[in-house]
Amino acid sequence: MAFSDFCDNSRKLNRILIVGGGLIITGMLLCVPMFKILTTEQKELLITSQNVWMPIFAFVVGWLFKSEPVDKK
Repeated sequence: MAFSDFCDNSRKLNRILIVGGGLIITGMLLCVPMFKILTTEQKELLITSQNVWMPIFAFVVGWLFKSEPVDKK
């Protein structure tokens, strides 16, 4: 296994871990109201955190999977 293969595999693993962790956080933010009765202040904080987290996560996923230039030799 060459070093470049290791780097490619670790890059893929990092992407999987970051996206998996982000999906867990997103799921927690979306499912909290289903399992707990929240006060008005808690609902407002939850909505704010959802509004902040979702665009950040979408940006990170887009950045991780952006097309990389192909070297033509």
